[in-house]
Amino acid sequence: MVKIVITNVYSYHGKGDLAQYIAMINSLREILPQADFTLLCWDPDSFKEAKEKNLLQNVKYYEEIPAAIRTSLGKVVKIKQGIKYDSDKSRKPNVLLFFKIILREVLILLGFLGLVMILPILRSFNKNLDKILKEIDDSDIVLSCGGTKLEDVEKPFKGFGPLPQLYSLFYAKAISKKPVVIYSQSIGPIQSVVGRILTSLVLNMLDVIILRERVSHDYTKKVLKVNRPQVLTTADVAFLLKPDEKTAEQLLKKKGIQNKNLIGISSRYWYYQPNKNPKMFKKYTSIMAKVADYLIEKYNAFLLLIPMHTDPTYEIQNDYNACSQVYSHIKNKQNALLINTSDWNPREIMGCLGLIDLLISARMHGVILASTMHTPTLAIAGLHKVKGVTEMLGTEDFIVNFDDISLEKVLAKVETLLSVKDEVKKLLKRNIPIVKNRVFYNAKIVEKIIKYYYSRDVMKKLSGKNKPALEKEFCCSCGTCMGICPSNAIKLQRYNDWIYVPSIDEEKCTECNFCAEVCPVKSPDFLKINEFVFGKPINDPILGNNAGCYIGYASDKRIRWEGASGGLVTALLIYALERKFIDGAIVVKSSKKNPFEPEIIMARSKKEIIEACGSKYFPVPVNISIGEVLKKEKGKFAIVGLPCQILGIRKAEIKLKELRKRIILHLGLFCAHTVSLSGTRFVIEKFMKVTKDDISEIAYRGRGWPGGLRVSLKNGKELFIPHSKYWGSVFGSFFFTPLCCTICFDHTNELADISFGDAWLKELKEDKIGTSLVIPRTEIGNKLLQEAANEKIINLSKISREKMINSQSHSFYFKKRGIFARIKLLKTFGFKLPNTNMTSAKVNILDLVGATIPYLSIFSSSNTFSLNLLKHVPLSLFKIYNYFIFIIYKLLIKFNGYIGK
Repeated sequence: MVKIVITNVYSYHGKGDLAQYIAMINSLREILPQADFTLLCWDPDSFKEAKEKNLLQNVKYYEEIPAAIRTSLGKVVKIKQGIKYDSDKSRKPNVLLFFKIILREVLILLGFLGLVMILPILRSFNKNLDKILKEIDDSDIVLSCGGTKLEDVEKPFKGFGPLPQLYSLFYAKAISKKPVVIYSQSIGPIQSVVGRILTSLVLNMLDVIILRERVSHDYTKKVLKVNRPQVLTTADVAFLLKPDEKTAEQLLKKKGIQNKNLIGISSRYWYYQPNKNPKMFKKYTSIMAKVADYLIEKYNAFLLLIPMHTDPTYEIQNDYNACSQVYSHIKNKQNALLINTSDWNPREIMGCLGLIDLLISARMHGVILASTMHTPTLAIAGLHKVKGVTEMLGTEDFIVNFDDISLEKVLAKVETLLSVKDEVKKLLKRNIPIVKNRVFYNAKIVEKIIKYYYSRDVMKKLSGKNKPALEKEFCCSCGTCMGICPSNAIKLQRYNDWIYVPSIDEEKCTECNFCAEVCPVKSPDFLKINEFVFGKPINDPILGNNAGCYIGYASDKRIRWEGASGGLVTALLIYALERKFIDGAIVVKSSKKNPFEPEIIMARSKKEIIEACGSKYFPVPVNISIGEVLKKEKGKFAIVGLPCQILGIRKAEIKLKELRKRIILHLGLFCAHTVSLSGTRFVIEKFMKVTKDDISEIAYRGRGWPGGLRVSLKNGKELFIPHSKYWGSVFGSFFFTPLCCTICFDHTNELADISFGDAWLKELKEDKIGTSLVIPRTEIGNKLLQEAANEKIINLSKISREKMINSQSHSFYFKKRGIFARIKLLKTFGFKLPNTNMTSAKVNILDLVGATIPYLSIFSSSNTFSLNLLKHVPLSLFKIYNYFIFIIYKLLIKFNGYIGK
């Protein structure tokens, strides 16, 4: 069964809104008959009546997220009746108004960020809010309907209008990771600068945006700069509502009304339109009353005043009161009737609109429902959405804008419409079926998206009956599953230009479960694996099992200069190869054909090892080499890898004895976090002003220590960025970091035979060639290290444990202490985490502050819109942000330490 959550649902009392929900659910059920629907409403209690009247069957109702947060905080905001605006004088530009606008912009930003930050706290103690969020977490797709909520000119609180819907969209997409569709809405205008930025940011995260008219489409594309998701224009879903003409006729007969010369007026309050005030509303009601008397006297018409919104708790949305004021000014009341439609449903109102000869409507859905019944309609328009709808119907000539409304203009339009009403009916009969076909396409789009998400989730295909799926966002791209697969059923595909994730050929898969058992992210029983490697429990909670702490570097000056930090790994591999200790080494270098692609090679010579020296700052599926080692290669080999890659190898060795005999040396690199492939492109484009098509070769480290990013261009030129410039601003601030790195607790590669890292020590501050931190762990690793030192292949000096920890203090905090708060945050925001088998630790508020920093950077660099913004951020701001993170972590280390208690 498909579970669909519909958010941004306003109220049962809005007949136009309710028409949308009924038509939307019915059309979706035609394509997805087994679908299960949940509505997130601002007023869920009002929908009890819909349930009683069989309008929406088998539908669950919950509060909208911001409404539930408001309730949780115990601050129920009641909008006062008859809201008044400042006088025209107060709107003139002045210093006070300037500061009011600045304050509004700040409050909008803080309001949105506040909702994001406060949710985990509220969810933990409010069961109702938790139930609401779980509805989204358990859904297959989230649809946002409900008319025009992404604007800020029609609300009593100007500027804040988009925030509630934006937050619901943000939670569904960014936190709950669901496909999200804007379903037949209007968008804009948005006056607030911050409001526009936030709206653009969130909309660019979504999957598809379906708008109901052209004006919103143009505003979304040109003003909000939405370019990532597909933006489509169909029509308002209320066009698909089916009328109840029989009941409508009976209701009118009960009131003694005959179907002859019937003309309808649907009025509304205009207090809260831009730059409007009660005086203008009085002018409008007076004009409508005079129009009614004119039609009664000249055409012997009978006037029906038909409210389209009847919310008794919200005066400015209660059209009955607005229609009452028009009725009170009509002289010929014997030929007019004010209908209380609070007990009428949209299908009955639609049937009624089909029985009249003409409608003058101040509500857009009055225009839609009447036009669908082929009733000519004059629209009194206050927002662009009405213009867009009438253009679609071909009736755009029959609009009077509220801004310049006058009796003469309305009467002129009415006379023209009455004179051509037969032609208008024919026009509507021709155009309405076309519009209905267009809007029914909305449901087909939803069906396609659901199918797409099911097929796209390649990680779920890895799960057989006994294999819980791993969310693709947490895949570490190590390639162990592909390397160990006995039936060659797994291939790696690049996902979102960030990481490589496995996909499976189900015809080849034998469900042996090897892939799940060796995955380093899924259920890594670290204590068990540690026992397998060392034959004893962990003897150091921060560094892992070790035989001491050292610093060192390669004796060969060329290798030391070209290596990442002292060239120790390169020197030891060459030494092991030349002494026949190994027959080859599995290493990584950039591909010559495509410098943005890693190339995993079996190096069998000194030259090949040197070619692969230096760090590679992007995810590399190095463990795919397992297959080659087992099936093609003979001999004994070394492998160089990050903690996740070495963990995958160790898990594979537990499974396969033959692999233990082949890979005898594991050289592990320290790793705070890796960086996505798109991160490399960002840095090169931002700092070097070249594109990927200009590049022939990339080297991330080299030219001494700490070295830098060296880029060779196809025209023969070479560009260079110091390590401190790009890592000390962008990469070191967690931008472009894959999510898997935030749930890893191994910084020093604790399962390796020897571990290596940068020696960030004060006494080595002036070192321009490079020195490595070294931690030998196993007997074989310690033996190799000492022999190479004795033969002067490397230079080695012992250091204290404290000095080792201080040299990498921020990374130790991030990995060893901060992980508990990050896991708590991810779980709170609905991420389905793999089972890490970690003992939970107490998390305090400082831990949570530190935990939010990586995710702010990760999510801002994984979204198209925010990524475009980052491209225009000055380097100085990146450096300030990086320094801010440095200070935060320094304080966290001081007050919290490295290990969770």
